[in-house]
Amino acid sequence: MCRKQTFVVALVLLMTSPVLARSIEQVHGFEPRFLPPPDAGMVSITDYGAVPDDGEDDTEAFKQAFGEDQPRAIYLPAGTYLLSEPIRYGVDAPKKKKVAVFGESRSSTIIQLAPHSEGFDDPDNPRVFWHTRHPDQQGEQNMHNYLQHLTLEIGEGNPGAIALNFHTNNTGVVKDVAIRATDPLNHPGHTGIACVDWEVGPGGLRYVSVEGFDTGIALTRAGNYITAEHVTLRHCHTGIHAETSSIRGLVAEHCQRPVVSRGHTVLLDAELAGSGDAAIDNEGGLLARNIRTAGFDLAIRSNTASGNVSNAVVDEYTSEPPVYTWEPAGEARTLNLPVKDSPELPYPESADEWVVMPTEGDIADDLQRAIDGGAEHILISGYGTRIESTVHVRNNVKRIMGAGNAYVRFMTEDEPVFRIEDGTPDTVLFELLYANYGSSSELTYEHASPRTLVIRHGGSNYRTADEGAGGEVFIESNVGDPLVFGHVHAWVRGANTEQGGPQPTIVNEGGTLWLLGQKTEDFATKLRTVNGTTELLGGVYRQNHDASDFERTGLDRSNPPPLFEAIDSNVSLTYVSWGPNVPYEVLVRATRDGETRELRRDAHDGSAALFVGYSERPEASGQSD
Repeated sequence: MCRKQTFVVALVLLMTSPVLARSIEQVHGFEPRFLPPPDAGMVSITDYGAVPDDGEDDTEAFKQAFGEDQPRAIYLPAGTYLLSEPIRYGVDAPKKKKVAVFGESRSSTIIQLAPHSEGFDDPDNPRVFWHTRHPDQQGEQNMHNYLQHLTLEIGEGNPGAIALNFHTNNTGVVKDVAIRATDPLNHPGHTGIACVDWEVGPGGLRYVSVEGFDTGIALTRAGNYITAEHVTLRHCHTGIHAETSSIRGLVAEHCQRPVVSRGHTVLLDAELAGSGDAAIDNEGGLLARNIRTAGFDLAIRSNTASGNVSNAVVDEYTSEPPVYTWEPAGEARTLNLPVKDSPELPYPESADEWVVMPTEGDIADDLQRAIDGGAEHILISGYGTRIESTVHVRNNVKRIMGAGNAYVRFMTEDEPVFRIEDGTPDTVLFELLYANYGSSSELTYEHASPRTLVIRHGGSNYRTADEGAGGEVFIESNVGDPLVFGHVHAWVRGANTEQGGPQPTIVNEGGTLWLLGQKTEDFATKLRTVNGTTELLGGVYRQNHDASDFERTGLDRSNPPPLFEAIDSNVSLTYVSWGPNVPYEVLVRATRDGETRELRRDAHDGSAALFVGYSERPEASGQSD
């Protein structure tokens, strides 16, 4: 069969298969439309003179808004904005970071690089159109950058255009965004999304589509880890070039090289249709699961111990043989726990449905009055606010959100900042809330109800109260610890648990935890499971700690804690540990029926395509709901 016929068959197979969810609308049944209230603390790009849909060049308005230190929260109303030059954050203020950009919606807010723009014509010397880091900004201090609900479009005659160079640290996301060339077949761009600046991450891509580029997505400098979910690639020579990342729900169509893996990569639930030598080209540590390919000579081409895979459907593959402390009963595989997507809630249909908090002082009483008064959507803005007493989250409230990035001093000492209690909605969502410098609260979220809790894009920690047992919790793109899950079902994406010390940074006690991507720094046990089930699908555990970290946190240098600990639990772990300083001597410490065994660095190189630790494989396994 010729390559053209093969691709047609492949595309038919893809279109008639149970298609993976790709957009928020396909997953959740609506397209987000964001309409902020006038007093939200966000600045509209129209305040700088940009006029959508007038056909005039808006470059100067964008350069001013994104080049200065302020604003940090920028809103782009619906319409098409025409630009002809690069936009780079902080040109006039190199310390600019923590920038949250909201379009009105992905389909209605379009930022277009004009056709044949100067300097974008040479693919051998590519030029970035939209860049979220100034060159003088230190590569691990460019924190909390967000780009949501819009489209970046590359006009024809710009073959050297890199549409988006996305850099963020600690947290950050490109979400509900389309990147496309206006003529993807005849006038492709160079790269759709590039995460290539030094030490990018942690950060994420969610509900993203890329169409019409030589390389769709390049994740080649993600030393601090990138997670990606629900990504669609079309008409790209190379779909995604991945290093140190976890990718779930990838759909590639019309790509000659859908996946190139050169680092520590986890790839889950992918559909890859095209025509070429290999759907996945691997030269590193790879865990691939539930991969369907069509139109390629090989599903996986790999120079690692496990070699190539010719079958079009890949159930589960690891580049190296799995490791363990106890030999598992049957085949050594991941737990393959059921996966649920983080819930999404529509924004209010009109701006006046928001209840906006004061921008200064202690806002605890204002929050409580709004909640007890029946508010559903609450907006917090301003850097001068504090919360000095516990806010009881109940009644009708659905969402408490920061306008952009809201930095609040949490001053409740040993009491929780937010206590989630019974209420009318099944789900309550917190988004873009960070503990500001000077906070004294030991606990941000206390989950004291079995209803669903979502914590997204923020800086905080979490604990399940007894009343929350049996509930569900979703945490996404969050910096902060500890996260202590007690008898709940938890799905965590992009956890940044940096701190060290004698207490583990993530604990699963008697529940089920699915974790897609974790990044850490200082020395501690980073994941502890007791009488529970935990599946870790990718993480980077940096060893940048030194002797002073042990002294500062009270750890015993002669008896350091293990990286992972499992006590009478079922676990499967995929990870990489690296760094120049003090290494983890014990990677996994597992205890079963009173006997303890260890996976030690001196017998292992510090990373695992898969570690398995379960006495009996659970029956209830599968992919997304």
